[in-house]
Amino acid sequence: MILKFDEIKTPIEINNIDSYQLVIENTSFLYKIVQNLNNFDEDNIILYDGKNLDVSKNVLFISDLYNLNPNSKKILTANYNYAENISKSAKLMNRFNVNSEILEILGEISLEFNNCVTYSDQITISELLEIYNFKFDFDQLNFIQTFLSYLKAISISYNYKVLITMNLQDLVKKEDFQLLCKEINYMNMTLINISSKKSELTFSKTLIIDNDLCEI
Repeated sequence: MILKFDEIKTPIEINNIDSYQLVIENTSFLYKIVQNLNNFDEDNIILYDGKNLDVSKNVLFISDLYNLNPNSKKILTANYNYAENISKSAKLMNRFNVNSEILEILGEISLEFNNCVTYSDQITISELLEIYNFKFDFDQLNFIQTFLSYLKAISISYNYKVLITMNLQDLVKKEDFQLLCKEINYMNMTLINISSKKSELTFSKTLIIDNDLCEI
């Protein structure tokens, strides 16, 4: 698999590597690359694996590592839908019948009202998870835990192949980096970190673009 930026001559070969460091020292050029990623501009970004792949569906770009929320509405909704699908398996359906148990309780409660009542006779697993405030548990003050919880939560429903981060080296210690890469690879993603300065972290490959836009 190859990730190619239109204005960078050297393609990023993703196969058989777990991490890649792209250092862009020219700040104007760095800004341009980041904006292309933000917009998933397929005129300037190509992801190729035997054929051109949809960048927006296969590349996860995280520019703000300080504001990760595994329990965002978008992620929880996607995971609730995932839970809805797995709940329809024969194994789970034979284990319990959520609707019948809840309806029995509602029926008993309705008898206590001296009035006519009405309620839905169906509840989905998604609605049940929302009622019980089903969320991912993580320590917000621990970056590694928050980061991995976010990636695991989003990878359940989205089949990203490439993870691109900005300035990951600012938040990860050298001794934690290899373990982090293994966790990311376990989720079938390859890490590419973009920064303006070369990191002390040990990446599998490094490409440096200097202030004169020469590739090193």
